[in-house]
Amino acid sequence: NDLIEASPAEPSAWLQTGEAVIAMRELRVKIDFSVSTDLPGKKEDALAEKLTKELAEKLAADPPIWKESSKKEAAKADAQEILGELRVSEESASASPEVADDAAVDNAALDLETEQVQEQEQEQEQEQEQEQEEEMEIEQEAERIPEAAADHKYRRDDERAKPWPLLA
Repeated sequence: NDLIEASPAEPSAWLQTGEAVIAMRELRVKIDFSVSTDLPGKKEDALAEKLTKELAEKLAADPPIWKESSKKEAAKADAQEILGELRVSEESASASPEVADDAAVDNAALDLETEQVQEQEQEQEQEQEQEQEEEMEIEQEAERIPEAAADHKYRRDDERAKPWPLLA
């Protein structure tokens, strides 16, 4: 952060330095947009496993993020401590029977919601079909009735011209 805050007014040459390249690479976060195809509740990679892989990538980065090995080791120790706490919380969550009950309730709620959505879709399809049938009936009736011009009197014999008031 200190490196970025101390950037010069004309940064083009500064951005080419090794420190700036490393800092900018770390600031760019790659977002994973992939969507799991597994059903909820199925076993997938735990968050701790994903973060452990990411830590290994950061530690093996070339050029290295940390210039001094003492800072690298301190960062590694901090990350390992956080990962240890995360693993403990994940294990306690998977071991408690309440979580299993919650998962069963969630699955039942998901099944119910899916069924409701299907019923709504069927109702919408039936309504659309009825509307289409009504439209077709109206069109068929319109084809059967012969069209004729309405009788109107278009004479204006009794009407006088009204001049515009120009002196107003």
